[in-house]
Amino acid sequence: MGVKYFLILLLILTACETAIQTVPTSEYQPTVTDTVDTPSVDLCKDLNCTSGQVCKEGKCECSSSTKLCSDKCIPKENCCANSDCTSGLCTNGVCAVPKECAYGEEFQNGECQCAKGKFYCEEQKKCINKDSCCRHTECDSFEKCMQTILTTSLCIEVEEKKSCKTFADQDRTELYDVKGNDYKAKPTNWWNDKSVTFQINNQSIRLKFNVMTNFSNATVYQEGITESGGYCKEDTTE
Repeated sequence: MGVKYFLILLLILTACETAIQTVPTSEYQPTVTDTVDTPSVDLCKDLNCTSGQVCKEGKCECSSSTKLCSDKCIPKENCCANSDCTSGLCTNGVCAVPKECAYGEEFQNGECQCAKGKFYCEEQKKCINKDSCCRHTECDSFEKCMQTILTTSLCIEVEEKKSCKTFADQDRTELYDVKGNDYKAKPTNWWNDKSVTFQINNQSIRLKFNVMTNFSNATVYQEGITESGGYCKEDTTE
């Protein structure tokens, strides 16, 4: 009887035992991952930066307030090359202030040079059109070169009474009598913005094209610059 009851009790315990759940090997995820500490490497340890550069991740670079210029770091606000400047000239990190140039010239590479389509005529002391003659030897026999001449008209107005006279770039003085007022005037500078500086009654005044300007008790203005000449013409002089 004892053996019989023992077998029955064993069967009951086996039936009540909770089945063990297994996890497939392919879906098994370890709960703990072993990590290996990798020692950090100092990329700048053996790198010596020069010319004001600093090392960043193994490379020599300029700081945030500077920029690279010919292997040197310079302040960001400084110019590095002529192309950085509107004036076309960078000197010691500073852009040159553009100069005002004469009529027919423009400011290039730090100096006034003949504008595009023009060349400097030494005999006439000015820049003239490339298709214009500069000297008599460029013309055929019995011809002479009619030099390029700049002209403008200066108007002086007093109480609605106006007098205008034409000037050339040949250092000539004209006299005005407007409403009993005398004026002596001549042009002294012809500028590339088509303004002209006049000396009127020993006072210098620069006049822009068709811009009326008060002068003493008068209103003065110039009517623009025109070019004439620059061609060969038969020489009729004996």
